[in-house]
Amino acid sequence: MKSLTCLLSFFIISLFVADTAAQTPKPTATPKGQVQPAEDDDVVRITTNLIQVDVVVTDKNGKQVTNLKPEDFEIVENGKSQKITNFSYINIEAQTQTAQQTANNNSAKKTTLPAPAVALQPEQVRRTLTLVVDDYCLSVSSVHFTKKALKKFVDEKVLEGDLVAIIRTSGGIGVLQQFTSNKQQLYAAIDNVRFNPIAYTQCGRGKALEAVDVEAQRLSETPGSPNGDNIGEKDIDAEAAADREARFTEGTLSSLDYVIRGMSELPGRKAAILFSEGFSLVSPDGKEINTNIVRALERVVDRANRAAVVVYTVDPSGLVPAGITAEDKVTDPYAVQRILSGRRTAIINTQHGLALLSRQTGGFDIKNTNDVNTGIQKVLDDQKGYYLIGYQPDASIFDATKSRFNKLMVKVKYSGLNVRYRSGFFGVKDKDPEVVNAKLTPQQQVLKALISPFNVNGVGLRLTSIFTNEEAAGSYIRSLMHISAKDLTFTKDANGDYKTVVDVVALTFGDNGRLIEQVGKAYTLSVAEKDYENTLKNGLVYQLNVPIKKPGAYQLRVAVRDEKSEKIGGANQFIEIPDLKKERLTLSGLVVGGYEAQAKTTNVKFQEQAISEADPLAQASVRRFREGNILQYGYFIYNAKIDRQTNQPQLTTQMRLFREGKLMFTGKEIAFDSNGQTDLKRINASGALRLGGLESGEYILQIIVKDKLAKEKYQTTSRWIEFEVFE
Repeated sequence: MKSLTCLLSFFIISLFVADTAAQTPKPTATPKGQVQPAEDDDVVRITTNLIQVDVVVTDKNGKQVTNLKPEDFEIVENGKSQKITNFSYINIEAQTQTAQQTANNNSAKKTTLPAPAVALQPEQVRRTLTLVVDDYCLSVSSVHFTKKALKKFVDEKVLEGDLVAIIRTSGGIGVLQQFTSNKQQLYAAIDNVRFNPIAYTQCGRGKALEAVDVEAQRLSETPGSPNGDNIGEKDIDAEAAADREARFTEGTLSSLDYVIRGMSELPGRKAAILFSEGFSLVSPDGKEINTNIVRALERVVDRANRAAVVVYTVDPSGLVPAGITAEDKVTDPYAVQRILSGRRTAIINTQHGLALLSRQTGGFDIKNTNDVNTGIQKVLDDQKGYYLIGYQPDASIFDATKSRFNKLMVKVKYSGLNVRYRSGFFGVKDKDPEVVNAKLTPQQQVLKALISPFNVNGVGLRLTSIFTNEEAAGSYIRSLMHISAKDLTFTKDANGDYKTVVDVVALTFGDNGRLIEQVGKAYTLSVAEKDYENTLKNGLVYQLNVPIKKPGAYQLRVAVRDEKSEKIGGANQFIEIPDLKKERLTLSGLVVGGYEAQAKTTNVKFQEQAISEADPLAQASVRRFREGNILQYGYFIYNAKIDRQTNQPQLTTQMRLFREGKLMFTGKEIAFDSNGQTDLKRINASGALRLGGLESGEYILQIIVKDKLAKEKYQTTSRWIEFEVFE
């Protein structure tokens, strides 16, 4: 395999060198006159023997119609009616109601802090939602309303089984690593949505309205100029400005295309919501079409239709006033008329681009409303079900010499119903993922594991990343990787030693999706024959420390590859680095270990005990303990307030245990004793938990610390860590 340094360079320039797509269907015989149920009913296919389209039908009140039959539909491709061969209605409303009830029940419980996030497996994902914030083209007020709506969405609408990403169009290559079920990570993404004053005046509505304002200023200085040029043409840099606007708009559409491409292999009902003030497909005077933007839009539409992603657009600016304001200082009737006309045109043109994008992918646009939350709810309601309709296409549409866009039309025979569907596709069939994967180079295999929002289990990999702070070193992320040696291929050499070659790649992304640290190395490991069995049993540990210069949300992505078998393991973790300069109570990450208990018990008990130093690195990295063992944990408490009289803090600690998102056990609130510790800025804390009477499976340990001397708003903080119990 090539060096990992080359691999990392390759990663930067070709993250998605291989297109991935939905599965290719297997042809099956269907009795004449019958319609075959759709296979893999969450997949939209474009292959030489099957085209599948997802269709939503609503009545005049916007309520979904769910009882239609195949004979109630007609599909027209390029003006020619097609015979429906596959048909089904996919109903996820019941799942939504169950998850909503679970969320309501959880919110009704009065707990100190919200429950820790549960990492989802692919089969557990119900919906995959991407909320894309076009921070290139959002005004100050739109940014404010968007952030407010996003926070409400995460608070109330992210349910069990949702895989969600909040992505900015100005984000870096790490945007696709942000799909998560962790609300803490989503809040961190929202915090980093900000107004971009430079970009806003160069693209979309911001640029269009600025051109009108320039015209208003000119007309106020030279009133009564009926022979003046069109709006914006007095700018001597108009051509350069138009090029800059096109680049920003193309950047927005390219980011959206990039995200949709990454969603192609993700499970669940998939939707992308774009928050933007829009983009215009024509020049300010409406006389020319911007072909570059139109082509970029067509690429996004085709990508979304192939990836089965429905795109919705939300204009968060609400009802935009187009009238004359006091700032215009224009009294000339002709000037007033031109300004009013220019502003109306700018608003309509930019909204038209959003409407076209959403409607051609089976979604809808939300505009002229100051209630963004209602718009988001409308999108979620629209995701509750859909028809999946398929037909066998004519082979000629996949003629490689004729790369054309094939237009689709779906009709229902009943009047008064609204039908939304995908507008069409280019005559290029989807690639078989098995064939694609077989052609991936070793570098591409590793990259695929790195970008996955799920753990990749070809090689067992456990990642433990914690935040910590030292006076000399400052803040840093300490990561431990435990690699299952049983999944590696060892060969015995002439002297009896066992050898294996393992490639390790670790990438750290900042809160804006940009790569801030990269480590890659090929390890040749040699194990003496006497240590071989013990190595297979205990595995391998790799340690990595990443200095962090600024607070924020970070992600660590790790992939390992066994060179001999080409098996790959991948894992990822979200870490939030607090700003200790704010002097608010916070904790480091948790470190866990364990040892064999003297006697088993059927009760879970909380005990304060010192942490054992026996093999701490291996135990902290694998986080796997036998039922009945004693689990030990340790952490640091930062910025505790100090009582002036006793010169000691007034802290309490509490432990909570979760399994599959459900609270199983809550320990008592215990007063913390810091006597004997000299550095009260970094207080060392520890505890232990007897794992008696627990079923095998994944658990989450949460530690809650309260500071009675702090302000009420900042009195409580917590950290959690996952671990496994086995018999």
